[in-house]
Amino acid sequence: MNMKRTLSVLAVSAVIFTATPVSQAASSTKQQVVYSASASFIKEYNLDKSEVAAPIIYDLNNDGKDEIILSTAKNEMIESDLYIGIYSMANGKKITVRHDQDTSGIPLEIRRIRNKTYKNCIALISHGTTGFGAYEVEVLSLLNNKLTKVAGFEAEGGGDGTIIVDLNKDGYQEFNALEVDAGIGADRLGYGGAAIPITFRWDDTKKRYVQYGPDGIREDQRKPVGTLTNKQALDILTKAYRVEMSFVNPLSLVKIEADMKPYFSHNFISEFQSSLIKYSKGYVPEYMETDDFSSLFPSYNTKEKLTLKFNSDKTIATASQDVEFQGEEGAVSASAITTLVKTKYGWRIDGFNYE
Repeated sequence: MNMKRTLSVLAVSAVIFTATPVSQAASSTKQQVVYSASASFIKEYNLDKSEVAAPIIYDLNNDGKDEIILSTAKNEMIESDLYIGIYSMANGKKITVRHDQDTSGIPLEIRRIRNKTYKNCIALISHGTTGFGAYEVEVLSLLNNKLTKVAGFEAEGGGDGTIIVDLNKDGYQEFNALEVDAGIGADRLGYGGAAIPITFRWDDTKKRYVQYGPDGIREDQRKPVGTLTNKQALDILTKAYRVEMSFVNPLSLVKIEADMKPYFSHNFISEFQSSLIKYSKGYVPEYMETDDFSSLFPSYNTKEKLTLKFNSDKTIATASQDVEFQGEEGAVSASAITTLVKTKYGWRIDGFNYE
């Protein structure tokens, strides 16, 4: 081996040999700083170790250097006060602290979140604030070494999935939530009503989170639903029939509900699902398994006259037309009367019968 190659091998070996100890030393130093900050946090506020959540290492003031975020928010029932302490990763010294007295046993957690205005932030989430599954959010940023609330909102429910998610994959997160609809179209579902998935998204201009409906429309820009016309009614009625006729093969309840939502009310969907036949691969309507199609939504004719009648405030409409359907004993002619209700997402079919 020549001299140059030998020196090169020795140099590379030296780099490999020294890199790991330096990295381990840096990691050990950080651990010591976190430990020191945690000990100071616990001692200063007379806390028990079991009350303190796992430290969050995060560049909260967006200066390129991490801070240590310590708190008593652990997504558990907290009978004591809430403390959030921000400490320097450089020396473990306290930067600022937030102290909320008497959390009334509300489960709390702190999550990282980014938005376009304040970049790195933390979300303080209070669970069960106004009811089961409900939550309240405060988005906090470290501004001028002060933990500052930059946004907040309440949600009626959180659902079973992840609350914070980057829906459009742009590096900034949104909030998943549920809105309870107990009004018209959901009035037969009892006190709980229907849980509608909504999202809260950051508005960089107004500097706040705004609500979007399941149809993707922003709530503060949603246009009022107008009075139902014959043409609109026939369009809904004919499309609804095609949806029900498409349930030939077993499907999941989630898929069936998603297909029906644009045309049927929460009441109708719930009652329809309760009458389905269950198979190993999903659910099928009873009318697909028999010769009796009286439970199938009527097949309205777009070329025939449709009669529409409204209640006094024009929130409920009844659509009637003479139709023919297959009953237990063969073809039957009858007047099909369908009730449609006016919801903020549009007119929806709420029920039907034959006369």
